[in-house]
Amino acid sequence: LPPFWAPPEGTDLDETGTYVDGEPTIYLMVASYRDFQCRETITSALERAHFPGRVIVGAVEQNAEGDIGCLEPHKPCEEDPTQVLCSRKDQIRLFKVDSKSATGPVFARHVGDRMYRGESFAMQLDAHVQFIKDWDLLMISQYHETKNEYAVLSTYLTDVQKSISKEGLSLRKTR
Repeated sequence: LPPFWAPPEGTDLDETGTYVDGEPTIYLMVASYRDFQCRETITSALERAHFPGRVIVGAVEQNAEGDIGCLEPHKPCEEDPTQVLCSRKDQIRLFKVDSKSATGPVFARHVGDRMYRGESFAMQLDAHVQFIKDWDLLMISQYHETKNEYAVLSTYLTDVQKSISKEGLSLRKTR
């Protein structure tokens, strides 16, 4: 298992957080049990973030032989290195578990939480999620609107059908 992260000794946890190009990082923890949409979830998160360089993904993949992997691009990277799973592979941490050894979502989320490495924000999600354009800006804006440094944002995701335009814009008015 990955080791737990700890801040440098003497560091106040309230003062930790990493940045990329001046933007706070966001850790996305994806738990996947034989979910063919895992790679689409990761692709969507990285393609639709306003600042994709600050997004770090930790995926726990519980697959059987022949399943589509979370980091398996549609084409080999040698053939098309511009695919986000190829071009941003250094931003993705993967922990593989044979599906026969999987013990459920709690274990997978635990492993995913252990892959956190001090990013400024953390988000836990399932492996069948589609992101909207600029989701990173919207999420951090909502966090700041709470005026509570310990705020936890939570939601029950809506059905993807007729919820997101081809351009990645939300078609639902929920705020």
